Amino acid sequence: MTISKFEDYTTRKAADDGTTAYLVFGPTAVYCAFIVHQPTAHITAKQTTNNVGLGLDDYVSLMFDTSGNGTNQYFFEATPAGVRYQQASESTRYNPPWTARATIAGDRWLAEIVVPYRFLRGAGRAWRVNFAHYVAESQQLYTWAYDAQMTNPYAQVFWPTVRNAPSIATRLAKPTAEIYGLASAGRDARVFEGAAGEFNVSHGRSIGIDAKIPITPSLNFDGTLNPDFSNVESDQQVIAPQEFRYQYAEYRPFFTQGATYLPGNEVFYSPSIGIFDHGEKLEGQVGHFGIGFLNVGTYGASDRAYGLAYSAPNQETSVALFGAQADRLTGDDNVVELAAGNTNLVSHISYGGSTALESGATTPDEAQARRSDVYVGISKANYSLQAAYYDIGPDYHPTDAFVAQNDIRGPQVTGSLSSTTNTTTAIRYVSISGYLDRYIDLSGAVREADTGVTGSITFKDLLSVSVGQSLSSLRDYVVAYPSYIDGVTYPFDQSTVSASYRAGTPNTASVAYSWGPFGGFFLQQLSGSVSHRFSRRYSAEFDYGAVDERNFFGIANGQLLRRLSIFGSLSADQTLSVAYRDIQGTGGFSVPGRNFALSYYRRFGKGSTLQAEIGSPAAARTLQRYLLKYVVLVGSGSGE
Repeated sequence: MTISKFEDYTTRKAADDGTTAYLVFGPTAVYCAFIVHQPTAHITAKQTTNNVGLGLDDYVSLMFDTSGNGTNQYFFEATPAGVRYQQASESTRYNPPWTARATIAGDRWLAEIVVPYRFLRGAGRAWRVNFAHYVAESQQLYTWAYDAQMTNPYAQVFWPTVRNAPSIATRLAKPTAEIYGLASAGRDARVFEGAAGEFNVSHGRSIGIDAKIPITPSLNFDGTLNPDFSNVESDQQVIAPQEFRYQYAEYRPFFTQGATYLPGNEVFYSPSIGIFDHGEKLEGQVGHFGIGFLNVGTYGASDRAYGLAYSAPNQETSVALFGAQADRLTGDDNVVELAAGNTNLVSHISYGGSTALESGATTPDEAQARRSDVYVGISKANYSLQAAYYDIGPDYHPTDAFVAQNDIRGPQVTGSLSSTTNTTTAIRYVSISGYLDRYIDLSGAVREADTGVTGSITFKDLLSVSVGQSLSSLRDYVVAYPSYIDGVTYPFDQSTVSASYRAGTPNTASVAYSWGPFGGFFLQQLSGSVSHRFSRRYSAEFDYGAVDERNFFGIANGQLLRRLSIFGSLSADQTLSVAYRDIQGTGGFSVPGRNFALSYYRRFGKGSTLQAEIGSPAAARTLQRYLLKYVVLVGSGSGE
């Protein structure tokens, strides 16, 4: 299969650089080669470590949807230096040992991608396939699959179908296991992160296992025993005051694997689950159905979640049943959700809705423990418009869910308008977006009302400027439902001005300032970030944040954040990182304190890993602990 006609998705015109892709399905792997005609002076290839800095260098991309209906998506990228990246819908941590090679030859560069079938979940011979080429210097993206109505080139519904793809449905992968050994020392040797953002003292774990057992080529059983909670990979500490509680991103492998087959956060929010002893999961695809079932447990408690979702081959129609259950010594909590949606592939109008019901010992009134929504919208290449209606009862707050606000019912409207890249002026891109909503509670009072608009302009030199205005009000009660005693409505209004320079490049800078009434205070926020690459192997980033809260009597409070991160690329699979964070003051979201963390990571050829760490970048203060962890991969190395 030879592909030579690419479109410039960025400018919506035929591609300037000549790109040719070759695809061959072999007996055990898929082979893809790219030949890119590009002057050497305009080739960007500075990254040296796999899976670090996607988009900072040029790259070519091979994309698969082995299910044909959007369920099993895979992306494999290679740079001119042979650095590789990959993503998959089955897990945000997908990282099998596939092969990428590349070389620069005169005014062109060549790349080869080899992906063994055992790293792909199969569901038939009708695959959707796409190829892409990204030029970092001009930030232009070329794609083979193209439609004038595409909202992004990664929308697999527009990818052509290849019907002679190999039937990997008959190739059952072998079971795999990751067995870890962990040694720790220091005053805080037994301090680990439980629920996201919370560090607690727990019994030490020196050994554990994560295992995958394929049931079919597209359905896996995943199990974990004594999962490790010592290695927290990212710093999610923020100081900006929140109108609602902060929502954390999940990073733990057991939860990220197959997460798309399980309920969303308003039914099942895995970061709320702390340290557990064992977990079992069934996740994958059977025909056009996605299936997920999860169970985790510890002494005196267990949590379960499940999902069954159907998606039509053309992705026009989807129907799903989701649920979650939490069992505690104080009682159980159950929630069930039914959702359905339809998208017209010609008009691009979509509509649908969902409803969820909660029950159990922790639910005061099941009639008021429900959530429902309906929506309709249209998405085009340069604009989108959506309208929705939400109805969330005052007693809907599942134990394992994230619900920003309950006791609300009312409409929401969002929209955006953007320009196509202009090739003849200094302006590269212009966009404007807005939203509005108005929700009342059961007393008839306005519980929450929000409006906002943001406009941005990006120039050819990659300078971007944006301005925004948001007006929000939130009503609170001394005693809420059903009495609604002493209600007070607070304003949460913010005006924002921000700018960035060379975003998406190794050397970038950004700054933002916002101000306005926020609850009972007048809030001012200043934030900035600067990143710089010193060489092919070393880079650094400095982040700054300041919050100033002033009440109506002039009394000020605030918080200051300074964070420095240094990253070293020792080899393609070997990194060293140093992080220091200082938070001062109490008038913000985070606990004040200083934190230092040092981490060394090494990945070996067959997937085993070694990690040494001092402290943790996510803790509020420096943890006096020293960790050494070695993970042995047993089996074919499929998946993460």
